Amino acid sequence: MGTIREPRIAGVVPAIITPFNEDLSIDTGTLERYAGWVAEARIGALFCSGHAGEVASLSARERKQVIEIVVSAAGDKPVIAGNYADSLEDAIAQGRDAKAAGATALTIFPPPNIGAFGDDLIADDMVVNWHRAVTEGAELPGVIFLYRRNSNSSYSREALLRLAEMDSIVAIKEGSGLLTEYEANYRMLSQLDAPLPVLSTNNSWLLSSLAVGGDGIMSGAGSVIARQQVELWEAVEREDLAAARAVNDQLYELNLAFYQPQFIDMHSRMKVALTMLGIIPRPNPRPPLLPISDAQQEQIRAGLVSAGLLEGSD
Repeated sequence: MGTIREPRIAGVVPAIITPFNEDLSIDTGTLERYAGWVAEARIGALFCSGHAGEVASLSARERKQVIEIVVSAAGDKPVIAGNYADSLEDAIAQGRDAKAAGATALTIFPPPNIGAFGDDLIADDMVVNWHRAVTEGAELPGVIFLYRRNSNSSYSREALLRLAEMDSIVAIKEGSGLLTEYEANYRMLSQLDAPLPVLSTNNSWLLSSLAVGGDGIMSGAGSVIARQQVELWEAVEREDLAAARAVNDQLYELNLAFYQPQFIDMHSRMKVALTMLGIIPRPNPRPPLLPISDAQQEQIRAGLVSAGLLEGSD
C-alpha cells in the first residue's frame, strides 16, 4: 500500500464558525469556549478560519488570533487553518502566521479571483504551482479544497493526481458536488501507492459519499453537530448501515435547513442554531452577509427539534 502520509488527517473535522461581539469584533472568550466544546467530541481535527469562520472578512491579525485561540482550546487535537488569498505573497504570509500560531496544516482555497472569469476549470499548472509555493513557503502541509465543478474554481482530475503526488499534500476536502465525481476521485486517490485521505464535504449526501468510501468528513455543519457526525462516521467505519441510516435520518431536516439557497448564508444559519442551543450568545455575521430571516430561523429551530437537539413547543 505504500507509506502513510504525515500528518494523517482523517475522521470528523468540523469547520467551525467565528463568533462576533455586537460591534462585530471577535468574541474571543466565546470562541475559546466554543472551540473547546467542539474539540470534546471524538473528532480527528478542527478546521478554523475557513468559509464557516468567515475568513474573507478577517484581517491578517484576526486570522492569526483565531488560530491561536483555537489551538489553545483544542488540546491535543490538530488544528487546520484556512489559507485564502488572491496573491501568493499574502497566501505564504498567512501560512507562516498559521504555523507560528500552532496550526498543523493549511486548507488551501483556490485564489478567489480565479473563478471570476468563468472558466470551467483552473489550469492544471496554476493549481499545482500554487499549492507547491504555498506549502513550501509556509513550511506547512496542505489540504486541497476541491470546489464544485460549477463554481468556476474547480480542479481537473489530472491536477488532483499531480497534487496527490506531492509530499506536502496530506488530504483533500472533496466538495465536487456530484456523487459520480466523488466516487471517481476517491477511487483514484485511494488506490495510489501513497493514498491521499479523502474527506467528504458533500453535506447534502454525506452518507451516500461515505458508503462509496472515504477517510472522514470535513464539514461546516460539524460546527453544530460534530457529535452526530462522529456517530455517523463511526457507524460507517464499523459497517453498521442501520445505525448510519438512523443518524442520517436524525439529521435530515436540519441539514435541509442549513443547506438551501442562498448557499452563502449556510454558515450564518449554523450560527443561528448555535445561538438557539445556547453555545454562542449571538448569531451576527459580518457584512456583506445578512441576518437570517424569521422564517428560516423557524426552519432551523424545527430542524434542531427533529434532530433531538432542542425541545419542541407544546
